[in-house]
Amino acid sequence: MLGTHIVFALYYVSFFYLVAIVIGALNEALEPNHLVLLAVTYGILIPYVFFALRRVYREPAGRTFAKCLVLLIAAFVIDSPINIVATRLSIALS
Repeated sequence: MLGTHIVFALYYVSFFYLVAIVIGALNEALEPNHLVLLAVTYGILIPYVFFALRRVYREPAGRTFAKCLVLLIAAFVIDSPINIVATRLSIALS
């Protein structure tokens, strides 16, 4: 059972990195508002996580949606301070 969780986590992180690369390229090419990029990123990730969780664990939609929200909120809470520190460090070094 642990193998399923590890494989799912690897697929999720891989997809997240691909989305981050594409969003980063769009940021460099178009220079849009950062809130728009954040909305696009989560607009891609939320359906992906929902359908991926649903497919792997075969649970009812309500339970899958709750897991999806918890996972994305936890990722946002953990990732936001890291991004703020990385941005400030990047500005300080430039």
